Amino acid sequence: MLVRRDPLEGDLGAVADVDAAAGRVTLTLDSALPVGPKLVLLVEGGLRSPSGTISRFRVRVPFSYVVKCVEQPSAFAVGTYFVLLDVEQPLGTQIQLLAYIDVDPNTGALTGQFTNADRNVEQKCPSACPSTDVCRLLPAPECVAPSTRAGSVDEWPDFVPNAPPPTGYSFLVQGCAVDDGAASGVFTAPTTMVVESPRVTVEGLTMTASFAPGADGVIRATGSLTADVVRLGTNPLGAGKGSMSAVRLPDDRVPPNVPRPPADARGPDAGP
Repeated sequence: MLVRRDPLEGDLGAVADVDAAAGRVTLTLDSALPVGPKLVLLVEGGLRSPSGTISRFRVRVPFSYVVKCVEQPSAFAVGTYFVLLDVEQPLGTQIQLLAYIDVDPNTGALTGQFTNADRNVEQKCPSACPSTDVCRLLPAPECVAPSTRAGSVDEWPDFVPNAPPPTGYSFLVQGCAVDDGAASGVFTAPTTMVVESPRVTVEGLTMTASFAPGADGVIRATGSLTADVVRLGTNPLGAGKGSMSAVRLPDDRVPPNVPRPPADARGPDAGP
């Protein structure tokens, strides 16, 4: 969806109200913004403020918006997903998760149990790995450190769930699924993720993504994540942000012991 304010070509996708004295532009959209895809505001160079300051460069402003669940049917594909959270701030890292996501087809209410996923130490490479490494089979057999990041969600066969603390963890996510053509936009209510060792707490974690089948029929998702604050021990490191991706696992290849959400935990009435 493109919304544009151009002084020569006019408005596209919205009606703009420019208050030059206050330095404010208000856009009244022609239709609702999509749920799921990342959103960004681009401000081109050359703008002049009331005081005479001129911007020289394009400014890129990523943003999201507040939404609320509205009961409506959803065709979201319930099942187990491999999820990658690529955290950009406050520290660059990757979190791998196996998540069972359930959506009420009549209301779109979503509940998911997201569980830490570790590299499978039982896998064997053609050549024996050192005791400090594990075998990665995808994209090619190789001995790697257990902390090696996944290159993409398609490397899910290398991972198994690890829920028991202190190294494992699992947390409940609630939210909504909103269908938009062949895709399902998902947004989650703020939740808390706690890791015991090392002690890391992510407060106010929210995820927004668009789930849709690809040309191969496999359902994948891309989206974004935010967090109010990330704590290392008791020390706040700052707010969190990053991107997320996911892929639905074939039902007959889901690894054992992936936790499911409690049966009585389905669906809140408010989103992030």
